Amino acid sequence: MYDHSVMVMDISRDISNALDIEIDEDVLFISALLHDIGKTYLSDSQEFLTKNHESLNVVVSQEFIDSLNLSIAQKDLIKDIISGKNQSQESQIIRDADALAMYKDERLQMLYIKRACSNDLYTEITRKVDKFFKVNLGVSTNIWNIWYHKFLENWWQYLKQIGYKHEKFDI
Repeated sequence: MYDHSVMVMDISRDISNALDIEIDEDVLFISALLHDIGKTYLSDSQEFLTKNHESLNVVVSQEFIDSLNLSIAQKDLIKDIISGKNQSQESQIIRDADALAMYKDERLQMLYIKRACSNDLYTEITRKVDKFFKVNLGVSTNIWNIWYHKFLENWWQYLKQIGYKHEKFDI
C-alpha cells in the first residue's frame, strides 16, 4: 500500500505539472499519500474496506492531519478530499492518479490479473479497465495511455497462457 500511495503522489505531481495550474501542493501530496489509509483500519471484512475505505480515511489519519503545520483550511481540505466529499482540482487529480497507478506498475498489474483470474473476477477486471476511461482530466489520458495498453497486453497474454475461458472472452 505504501508503494501505491507514493506512486499516486508522484502521478498526481506529474498531472498537476502537465495541467500547469495553481494548486496547493502540500494538500495535493498529503491527500494523495492518505487517499487509501482507511484500508488499514482493522475490520473483519476486506470487501467492506475495499468499498468503504474513504469513510475511514479521516478516522485513521485524523490525529496525524491535526498535527501537521498547515492552516486549518488546508487540514479541512485534506480531510474532505480523502473522505471523498470534495470535487476540488486536487481531488480530481488524485482520483485520476489513483485510477492510473495500477497501469504504471507492471508487477501490481500481474498480481491483480492473476488474482482476478483465479477467482473468476471478470467483473473486477472489467471495472479496472473501465476506470481508465473515467479519468476526469484529458491530460491524464494523454500522459498514461501507454500504461493502459501495456496492461491490456499483459492481461490478454496471461489469459491465453493459462487457457482462461469465460463466455464474455473470445481468446
